[in-house]
Amino acid sequence: MQLKTSLRDIDVTDVNGDGLADVILGDSDNRWVCILLSEGDGSFAPRQCFEGGSELSDIALGDANGDGRPDILTVSSFRDHVFHLLLNKGHGRTTLPPTAPSRRAP
Repeated sequence: MQLKTSLRDIDVTDVNGDGLADVILGDSDNRWVCILLSEGDGSFAPRQCFEGGSELSDIALGDANGDGRPDILTVSSFRDHVFHLLLNKGHGRTTLPPTAPSRRAP
């Protein structure tokens, strides 16, 4: 995987519940959040990328919906600091909830 200068944030957590440290990358130029699931031998499965918002500036991890899995909150520095919540659906699958639009910071 080639890392670009637009890489904004790197976080490590067990995304898929297998006890291994997975890597979450935020790329501001391409507006992506990418998850690299650990294979347990020092390598990673092919990355899975999701829309993270224009000019992504930060990523935070936490259990936003109380299901015990780490969800991903992204903050976009474009215009009014838009937040996107990517819910962890398990096994490394993450989706933007269709009924929870992004919110602008006050």
